[in-house]
Amino acid sequence: MATENQRIVGYLPQDYYAQLREYMEREHISESAALVRMVKQFFDTPNAHPDVEAEVTALKTQMQQVLSRIGVLEQLAQTRPAQRKGSASQPHPMLQSLSREELARRMGVSSEMLLEVASKGETEFQQWCRHRDPGKRLWRRVGELFHPVEE
Repeated sequence: MATENQRIVGYLPQDYYAQLREYMEREHISESAALVRMVKQFFDTPNAHPDVEAEVTALKTQMQQVLSRIGVLEQLAQTRPAQRKGSASQPHPMLQSLSREELARRMGVSSEMLLEVASKGETEFQQWCRHRDPGKRLWRRVGELFHPVEE
């Protein structure tokens, strides 16, 4: 039988060959047709699995956001002891000074990144904090602690 297709020769492990034979029988096709289908599917189908690295990065970002929100809730729990339900007239709690690690967790960044931005100057740091902080607060570094700026 004349054909313009290229001939290939290969050796398959027994378990793969058995699966190939099952596929051929199930689809009622020849070995050549089965291999053509497989190769076609491999090269013509876009990658069905998303880029794993991008997924991991997205999950890390989401995890940082969750940790930041947990930090806010922990802070609220510490500053609002045993308030009764329905007392909406209570003022918002004053945030306490935070360590570098605590503020980094609140912002959803590493403590190294927090120090890097803080080293760029107070104005830039405060604007960066407003953008990153879940409560849109400004923060100021004084020594080793970070203090919320009252507006």
